[in-house]
Amino acid sequence: MRKLFSWTHFRQFLALEDDLKLRFYMEMCRIEGWSTRQLEERIDSMLYERTALSRQPDELIAQELKQIETSGAVTEAFAFMARQKRIVIDGEDYKMDLLFYHRRLRRLVVIDLKMRNFKPKDKAQMELYLRWLEKHEHVEGENEPIGLILCAGKSEEHIELLMLDHGNIRVSQYLTELTPKVVLQAKLHSAIERARRGKISKKAKKEV
Repeated sequence: MRKLFSWTHFRQFLALEDDLKLRFYMEMCRIEGWSTRQLEERIDSMLYERTALSRQPDELIAQELKQIETSGAVTEAFAFMARQKRIVIDGEDYKMDLLFYHRRLRRLVVIDLKMRNFKPKDKAQMELYLRWLEKHEHVEGENEPIGLILCAGKSEEHIELLMLDHGNIRVSQYLTELTPKVVLQAKLHSAIERARRGKISKKAKKEV
């Protein structure tokens, strides 16, 4: 570890009185290769306190950290951050349904669940969440947060007109029950036929 950390790193580590918190930041710093500035920003933003791991009993936290030290990989407990995360904007309360941190993408991910079809106002709400995260939760080295709106149904024209395929917000439809195998086979057959007809049409045009 001495080869990975500078004296400035150690000065910040020494300021951490909680042993589990210290081990967490040392392991994350080692795995992610944080600079001293990145380490300071993550400590100031209370990254440890924002993880699901920190809310576990001390014995379980110690076990998780031991696994990280051995495997060099972060467990899923670091990915999930909050459920029904409460934020306040101009004195008004809002709640994000689910908040994750995607390690490979290095960005926060907000998931908003809707028990109905997608509506244009859902985009504005998600944009508000993303701007709040950029202002209050974003740290140097991370990419911009992204939002995923899961709805019972969605309108492709709404998605197109709102240009949701070009920004940091995506809309997807969730399944309330498993689609029957016969229906899936029929859809697959139809998709194959459309693709085949498309290839034949393109080939015919080239020959002409």
